[in-house]
Amino acid sequence: MSSRNARGQEAVTSESADGFEAVDVSAEDWTPSAQFGEHTRGVLIGVAGNLKVDGARMGSGVTLAVPAGWAPIMVTEIYTSGTTATGITALS
Repeated sequence: MSSRNARGQEAVTSESADGFEAVDVSAEDWTPSAQFGEHTRGVLIGVAGNLKVDGARMGSGVTLAVPAGWAPIMVTEIYTSGTTATGITALS
């Protein structure tokens, strides 16, 4: 089933997440656990800020300004240094 956005464009939908994991970068960089495979399917951001990541399709050490909410990015690592967003949950 497809849905349309406000402009009438077909919205991209995906399957639901299989699992989730709280991301704590207060002391060390975060990498996905075995349940995630190589990368996340996306991340939920509790409080907006910067997210410094290695991305499955965007390279290493990329800093993104992320709003609170769902960020459909596939990451292989989230860095302590450069990450100011908080309340991060990784989805597999």
